[in-house]
Amino acid sequence: MPTRRDTVRARTVKYADGFPCGPTGGILRRVMDTLLPPVTWPVRAAAAWHRARHDIAATRGAGWLVLALLAAILAPICVLYWQTPNDLIPDRVPVFGRVDDLGVIMASLAALRQAAARLAELAPDFADGQPGLVLAFGRAVLLGLMSNTLGPILYRASLGSWPTRQARRCFTDGLLRRDVPLPPLLRGLAETPAGTKQIRTLLQLTQPPREGAALLPPASARRMTVPPLSGDPLTFWRGPRVAFLHIEKSAGTSVLGVLTAQFHPGQIDPDPLRTLPPHVLHRLPAQARAARLFRLVRGHYDLPYLEALGPEFFRVIFLRDPRRRLLSLYHYWRSVTPAVLATEGGNHTIALAHKLSLDEFLTSDDPILRPSIDNIYTRRLIGAYGHDLPPDAANRAVAALARLDFVGITETIDESLAALATRLRFPVPSSAPRANVTAEIARADPRFRPAPRPQPGPAAEAALSRLTRLDQIVYEAALARQG
Repeated sequence: MPTRRDTVRARTVKYADGFPCGPTGGILRRVMDTLLPPVTWPVRAAAAWHRARHDIAATRGAGWLVLALLAAILAPICVLYWQTPNDLIPDRVPVFGRVDDLGVIMASLAALRQAAARLAELAPDFADGQPGLVLAFGRAVLLGLMSNTLGPILYRASLGSWPTRQARRCFTDGLLRRDVPLPPLLRGLAETPAGTKQIRTLLQLTQPPREGAALLPPASARRMTVPPLSGDPLTFWRGPRVAFLHIEKSAGTSVLGVLTAQFHPGQIDPDPLRTLPPHVLHRLPAQARAARLFRLVRGHYDLPYLEALGPEFFRVIFLRDPRRRLLSLYHYWRSVTPAVLATEGGNHTIALAHKLSLDEFLTSDDPILRPSIDNIYTRRLIGAYGHDLPPDAANRAVAALARLDFVGITETIDESLAALATRLRFPVPSSAPRANVTAEIARADPRFRPAPRPQPGPAAEAALSRLTRLDQIVYEAALARQG
């Protein structure tokens, strides 16, 4: 439900400089300003008075006290000036003889209009019945003067550089805002890109240390390529609930780098086992019920689990060419250092990638490895993890793909992310972030090592065709849909 402040704001933006907003109002304003300046003054005065009445109405009448005091001061000045015999333009000139007098009156009306705007900003204080009306009004006026005069100095002292014209305007607007429950300085910084980055950094540093979570890691730490995927503490998602089916090595980390930035950390499902594939860990209905409390659910799940979350979730998947995805998965696993396998209790599938050649890896019948490399798109879409897939698995997978709300393509990730942003109504990213790229991780992360890219021979090519024969059908259906 809109608040009284929203109502005031909706009313006050109806007019700009005394004329209605929009093309018609803009043309009328320019014509009147150019051809008939004196005629515009009464129109502007009437519009200013109309806007002031709406603004003061939000204060439930308390603001009239301040306006009455200002009017009592300004009215005698206007009357006395009108009675003075000296005019900048002689009185004998028809119509234009009182231009300077009207200017003083218009300046007084403008002062009243600014006072009304300040009172409208203080409307929540008046509506709540808080005392100290004159004190609150004086505080708002002083804050406005300080923000316009000392704003650049405060910005320089806070961020170490002088603001640009745009940054100064945003910083000043933030200082004057009253609808954000933050101190004025933090409000101003939060309105600028540089200040927002610093505040996010401070908030991230207050959380428990996690690998890759800090926006600005300490100088002694190695730079990580994995972006923070815990959300943005300065954001609150108000759109539909989103569920992301993350397929390994399909640019899912890059997609999540954009998606999670739209959500507050408290809105993201914190499932610590989301990286375990569904054939290794079966999710119980109770976990789906717990995940429904969050606005973003993401992980190496399958479509049956996402559908168990409920129809209110917007389900998203990104798919990559199946053959390239499988070769990239083998290369990624081979890049993990053996020390990580020894210290973290080992990972069965990664250990197999270290032990087996590409031909042996692709032809392995290991019951844990096979569901990770054999037509994984089909398996994740229909929830089948046995050794052999049912005869109608491809048709069922294509039908399941149609039940997803959005299907993106890794090879055209920038266009897919732009389409996803349009569908979910968040800012379109300029490009997809590069995250979890094997070659870059091997140079920056001590948990990885450089590994040669696999070069499939005839036997590996035949195995690739067999392991992706159904996924290729699903991928072609995704290419035909894209979105």
